[in-house]
Amino acid sequence: MEYIVKKRVYFMKQKLIFGTLILTGSGLICRLIGFLYRIFLSNTIGAEGMGIYQLILPIYYLSYSITTAGIQTALSRLVAASVAKKEHTKAMMLFLTGTGISFALSIFLSILIRSNADFLGEHILGDQRCIPLLNILALALPFGALHGCITGWFMGQNQVQLPAGIQILEETVRLAATYLCYTALIRRGLTPTPSIALIGLLFSELISVLFSLLFILKHTAPHHSFPALSFYLTSIKELFSNAFPLTVNRIALNLLHSIEAVLIPLSLQKWNPSQTIALETLGIVSGMALPLVLFPTAIINALSSVLLPAISEKQALGKRSAITSLIRKTTFYAAGIGIICLIFFSFLGNTLGLLLYKNADAGHYISILAFISPFLFVNIVLASVMNGLGKTYLCFLVNFINMCIRVACIYFLIPQLGIYGYLAGLIGGEIICTILSLIIII
Repeated sequence: MEYIVKKRVYFMKQKLIFGTLILTGSGLICRLIGFLYRIFLSNTIGAEGMGIYQLILPIYYLSYSITTAGIQTALSRLVAASVAKKEHTKAMMLFLTGTGISFALSIFLSILIRSNADFLGEHILGDQRCIPLLNILALALPFGALHGCITGWFMGQNQVQLPAGIQILEETVRLAATYLCYTALIRRGLTPTPSIALIGLLFSELISVLFSLLFILKHTAPHHSFPALSFYLTSIKELFSNAFPLTVNRIALNLLHSIEAVLIPLSLQKWNPSQTIALETLGIVSGMALPLVLFPTAIINALSSVLLPAISEKQALGKRSAITSLIRKTTFYAAGIGIICLIFFSFLGNTLGLLLYKNADAGHYISILAFISPFLFVNIVLASVMNGLGKTYLCFLVNFINMCIRVACIYFLIPQLGIYGYLAGLIGGEIICTILSLIIII
């Protein structure tokens, strides 16, 4: 009996390591493709165009939070717990219920954004050039919802290979579609605009959904029959109780992200009245320097993706000591990688900025943002731990405090210090977030 238990523990550890390696490999490939994509965009639409593109992204992330993010994470957690207890029919019903709700919400929000694109672009984002981007963005939301829920299902099943492969496909299609749009405009003698980035996003989501649907028909978990209506209602209740705090968490944080994105150029104009300089500075920091510093998070995101269902599974089986050991090992692992990245970007930031972007300011900001790495990496792991244990409200509270610190720095410090006020908020917020998360976990 003891041999069987040890063998099962060994198998679970190997499954976690294998899943992490698969997602790490795919994550690094995706980050590399995404990095090439950023370089391509910066060279085609310029720093100001990158700034406009950055204004749109918070709307996309907010929409994804409302329709998909909370349900996807809840599906991953609940499906993992159901599979651990051999409740395969329940797992399938949770997936079907969650996907239906997410898709319906995405259709509603897509119509809402397209109907109010003029108002959002002109009065909320403060730039009419955002209007066509919003119209394209709205079309991508339903495909993103389906893709996200299917990913949550596979992660809950510990079948990480398919989400990893589809993620690589998604990034490849986005780069290819954006490039084709660019070449088509150049051949017609037209100037490329940030719209090409949104067209690439739309096609990447569409292709990802088509491939996801093909695979899910062949890789569904075994279930015997479709249960009565009462079972669906129970599934909705359980899904809602798990997804709602996660969704509120994501919505609140992305609202703050949206406020942050709008406030940065406005605060920069108080520091320097030129709107062009404000958008260029935002484009350099958010579109060039920050993505490079965040490149290694592919490794930590992969770990956190498999960590959440692994902790949920162990919690369902009552393995408290195994959870403690897993938290300790993954936290040290994340901190170690973060320290390595801090040293690397601190010394080579200026060189990388000139080599990759041909922009000295980008290199300078890379060197400063390097200090965020150890704290950010640990925060990603601890957030996954808290969500895996069902402590979503505490996770939300920590992230909310982090975002409030950043917004306060943008509002009060940028008019006095320029973009350095924003960088101070980023680094300071992550440090406070790390301290609070460690206190909660301990």
